Amino acid sequence: MRTTVTLDEAMVRELLEFSKTNTKTAAVALAVKEQIRREKLKRLAGLLGKVDIDEKAIHG
Repeated sequence: MRTTVTLDEAMVRELLEFSKTNTKTAAVALAVKEQIRREKLKRLAGLLGKVDIDEKAIHG
């Protein structure tokens, strides 16, 4: 999907440096994927202690 966004130039330069990607598009895509991954991990961590696991079902 093609979209237009306005980003701070210094922030994009820093992102390119840290992501070690060759293009702005790749750097932004990587940053979005990383943000999604972090949010999923937060939600998963929020389930700790809230989910009962049937050990017999797992180990037979």
